[in-house]
Order: sequence, then structure tokens, then C-alpha cells
Amino acid sequence: MNISLRYHRSLDYRALAIQKLGINRALIAVAISGVETVWPALLYSFYPNSSTIGFVTAGFAIISLLSLAFFFPLFQKFSARSLFFGAVGCNALMIALFAYAKSPIIFFILAAINVVFGSLRYQSFGVLVRTNSSNKSIERNERVLYLVGNIGWVIGPLLAGFLAKELSVNAVLMMASMFLIFSVYSITMATNVLEHYHNKKSRSVSIFKNFFHFFHKKKRILSYVFSAGLEIWWALAYIFIPLEMLNAGMDMGAIGLFIFFLALPLIITQWAIQKITIKNQRMIFATGYGLAAICALGASFSSNIHTIIAYIIIASFGMGLIEPTAESYFFNTVNAEQATRYYGTFFTSKTIGGFFGRLMIAIILIQFAFKYALLGIAASMTILAIIGLVKKRRKHRKKY
Repeated sequence: MNISLRYHRSLDYRALAIQKLGINRALIAVAISGVETVWPALLYSFYPNSSTIGFVTAGFAIISLLSLAFFFPLFQKFSARSLFFGAVGCNALMIALFAYAKSPIIFFILAAINVVFGSLRYQSFGVLVRTNSSNKSIERNERVLYLVGNIGWVIGPLLAGFLAKELSVNAVLMMASMFLIFSVYSITMATNVLEHYHNKKSRSVSIFKNFFHFFHKKKRILSYVFSAGLEIWWALAYIFIPLEMLNAGMDMGAIGLFIFFLALPLIITQWAIQKITIKNQRMIFATGYGLAAICALGASFSSNIHTIIAYIIIASFGMGLIEPTAESYFFNTVNAEQATRYYGTFFTSKTIGGFFGRLMIAIILIQFAFKYALLGIAASMTILAIIGLVKKRRKHRKKY
């Protein structure tokens, strides 16, 4: 009787924790999407052209990669909840300070610090999600959390576009900082209780051994590759498409609307699949990346910015399939203790993907027109779709 009661209580706590994490994710999404809306214009005010911005943002990706590699020991000494609170607070401070940056060097330093704590925020949030999810519920929880997060990505750009147009970019930065502070209060003690109740202290493993152990399992490698592909695409959508819009004479209100419409297909797709059990996740990756490849290829044949935008928005239907599936694909390969050990390594996939996408486009734009950058992205998405289609070969042994 006592064991049954304790089991049902743990389920109630887990459900409550995921609800609170969902509210937290929505508030943070409003803040980050607001920053993303004005980010290209902010970068453009400090750096002269799209290629330079590509190299600068690729540098931020390297900083994020190094941060994630060295964060793992922190989770052996501090709770994920404490690390999460600290990271969100530091992000709020750095984003507010962007408004006072007057030189490219000061801006780069502030942005680099923000990237470090952003990486810690993402990693600790992922650990909290896995800690408060059972093996059966993790896939559904991921879909729900991505869904509510993308609702925030619909609200944030509209607010940011309006504030930037009517007031200033600095007003958007202050709004984002406030939403991050509000998000801290959206997690109750239920998350903390669960974390201590379910998490056993991880055994001490060196940073480098932990990194290489991650790649011992083929399915974890595939989860890494599929996750990296998402960030290759988002590098195009959230940095270089807005830059092309600015070059075409569009204002911040138009960029806000673009990011708003970019999130709508994600919400529609994730709402449609949230209660569906997906048996063949590899086919999801093939479908999502295949659609992105077709859209990028189609966009490369157009010189009209509105047509290019339309193609990128349509591709978001494919990204809506991949976003929650990539993370749940990884979580299905680990238990709660391994999630604490390996999530940081897994999350470097996003940094690697973002770095590769930004660097590839930056190099192409040195000598070629933007349509060739779109062709490069199309080729990358095609390769990922093919990987999703390749089935695992099973060895059949003869019985004697």
C-alpha cells in the first residue's frame, strides 16, 4: 500500500514538474525569440557585412562548445535546478547590458559571456526534463515542451518587432531581460524535490572520458548528427535570412513578422503529433530534412526575398517534426544518471551544427551570391535525409 502510494505521488510530482518547466520554457522562449528578432540588426550595427557576421557568430559557437565540454563536473557538485537559476539570472544581466555596449569589442565580450551561461541554461534545463520524466513519458514530454516553447516564439517576435519599430532595439533587450527574470519564479519546489528524490550522485568521470564514452553507442552518434542538422538550418533562418531582409530594405517589424510566421508551422506540426506514438523515428528525420532540402533548393532559384521567405517558412513544417524527435531520440538511449553525464556532450551537437552552418554560409558569401549559400544548405539537408533513410543492417547468425 505504501509503495503504491509513493509511486503515484512520484507520478504526480513529475507531472507537476513538467507543467512548471513548460511555463518556464514559454517565458524564456518569449525572451530569447525577442532577442533573436533584433539580433541581426544588433550585429549589423557593430560589424560591416553578412560574411563578417557569419564568422563572428561562428566564434560564439566555439565558445559555447568549450563551455559545454567543461560544464559536466558542475553537475557533480551542484543541483541542475541551482545551476539553471544562476544561468538564467546571468543571461538576464548580459542581455540588459547589450543596450550599453558602444564598441564591437565590448559587445563581443558581453555576447561571449551570455553564450557561456546560455549553454549552461540549456544543459541544466535538459537534465531537469530527463530527471522528471519516466522512460515512457520522455518522448511525449519533449513534444509538449517544444510546443509551448514555440508558442513563446510566436509571441516574442511580435512584441519585439513592435517595440523595436515604435521605441528602440534597447527596449526589446530590456523586455527580454524582464521575461527571463519572471521565468525564475515559474519553477516551484516540486522540481527540486524530484531532483533530489530521483537523482543519484553521478560517479566521477573525467571530462574527456565522458565525451568519448558518449560516442561508443551508434544510436547516440545518430542523435548527435540529427540534432546538429537542426542548428545548420536555424543558422540560415534566424541569422542570414533576416540579414538579407535588412539588405532588401525591410524594417524590424517585417523581421518580427517573419520569425512569428516561422514558428507557426512548428506549433501546428507539434500539436498534430504530440499524442502520436512514432515507431520509426528515422523516417521522421528523413521526411523533415527532405522537406528542408527541397525548400532550400527552391529558394535558391529565386531572387525575390518574399519568395525565399515563403520557402523558409514552409520548411518549418519539417523542422517541427525533427525538433522534439531529435532530443527524445537521444533520451531513449540513456537513463536519468546517464542523462546528467551525457546531455552536455549531446548538446554540443547544437553548437557544432550552428558553427558549421554559420561558417559554411560565411565562407560562401565571401565570393558568391546568397543563392549559393542556399544551395550549400540544401546539400547539407539532403545528406541528413539520406542518413535518416539508411536502415540498420542486422547480422543473421546461422544456428547449428
